Amino acid sequence: MRFIDRFCARFPRFGIPHLMRIIVFGTGLVFISSLFSDAPLVPLLSFSSHQIMEGQVWRLVSFIFVPTTGHPIWFAVSLYVAYMLGTSLEREWGTAEFNIFILFNIIVFAGAGMIMYFIAPFNAALFTDGFVNSSYIQFSLIFSFITLFPRSTFQLSLIIPIRASLLGLIMGGALAFDLFWVMRWAFPFNLFPLVLLIPYLLFSSHALRGNARDSRPQTRNKAAIDFHRAKKKVEQKQAAQAYKRKCEVCGKTDTDYPDMEFRYCSRCDGYHCYCMDHINNHEHQ
Repeated sequence: MRFIDRFCARFPRFGIPHLMRIIVFGTGLVFISSLFSDAPLVPLLSFSSHQIMEGQVWRLVSFIFVPTTGHPIWFAVSLYVAYMLGTSLEREWGTAEFNIFILFNIIVFAGAGMIMYFIAPFNAALFTDGFVNSSYIQFSLIFSFITLFPRSTFQLSLIIPIRASLLGLIMGGALAFDLFWVMRWAFPFNLFPLVLLIPYLLFSSHALRGNARDSRPQTRNKAAIDFHRAKKKVEQKQAAQAYKRKCEVCGKTDTDYPDMEFRYCSRCDGYHCYCMDHINNHEHQ
């Protein structure tokens, strides 16, 4: 990651700005063509190792535009989630690093699929081809977002709020159950989707270490305990009020101070909001 950080610092304009917007738009076009065209693009763009060896090399990249569901509602939801996560990660990492992240996911998945073509039996290679699709790149996006912003909240089924860290545990458990129990008959080829951990761990290792460090129990003196008790009371009082932004230093909210400007710190590890009095005067978390 030090090499990637140095590269991004040296070439901050590397990559395509708003890359997730392009991916979402392209996926939408492919989905629409599959509904209204007699010659849908999905079979032409899907990953297929043996057809790549026959010269259809565009499949090494085009699989990221292939929809993973045919239901219009779930497709729209998946596009919205992918766009929200992708733009958040690009805003946090920067355009250069986010482009490298997407490119690395493509290389890892497509490369693993081609390796399986050469080392596995033909039927097994066809089986693993089905795993090389945009759904596992979306998994990588989701896990990376949850690691960077563990305190954020998702609306499960657009109704039930759920903490991002808990959602990550649920999704990880569901993926493990699917791979190690539902598809255990295909061992060891059922473990192919675990390659999504490679780009995730590479780009989120720093945030993982920070989350582990923050979760360690720490001894606090009486003054610190009293301070946190008072802070908790203030937070409970503010929780009863409707606000969108709250300073993590002084606790001011846009409800209590409507004329105050609030901003998010790009140098903090996570999604932290501060008022104008503390945006440049706080310890980075």
